[in-house]
Amino acid sequence: MTDDQIRNIDETSPRESSFNVGRIIALLALIVFLVFVLQNTQDSNVELLWMTVTLPVWLVAVILFVLGVIVGYYSKSRKVRAKRKALK
Repeated sequence: MTDDQIRNIDETSPRESSFNVGRIIALLALIVFLVFVLQNTQDSNVELLWMTVTLPVWLVAVILFVLGVIVGYYSKSRKVRAKRKALK
């Protein structure tokens, strides 16, 4: 298997245009998220196990969003590695 074939494994469908349904949905979700962040500036108590922290709601939302992006990226990269390993 060549390096070019391995690099193209993560492409599951041909790209017909730069704006497909998935990108439009992601863009709309980002806009809704930004509106939520801008409208929720009040403080909130966040409890996790034995800790209680007072943070603005928008900061909690941003932290959770970043954690979600990291988990999604890690999950996708594991799938790509598994496909590469299966093809070798």
